[in-house]
Amino acid sequence: MTDKADIWSHGCCLYDLVTKREPFSDETTKKYPLNVKKNIRNKQLEPMDRLKKDCQGNDRHPMINELITACLNLDMLKRPSATNLL
Repeated sequence: MTDKADIWSHGCCLYDLVTKREPFSDETTKKYPLNVKKNIRNKQLEPMDRLKKDCQGNDRHPMINELITACLNLDMLKRPSATNLL
């Protein structure tokens, strides 16, 4: 494990906080939890359009989508470092 795993976790937490949904989950993952792993490998995130507006309908900063997408990159070498995130 490297610090890039922490960046992945950060992306998952941000996604959850922003969308109020777990990343890579769908209707099937409640019944079949191993489908989360399949969804990760297939890059099946809940639609990122959930990131565009908050619960009050206000526009979010477009960088939040970029930030989460970068943190959840399957290729750990392409994920940003903690310094880059700051």
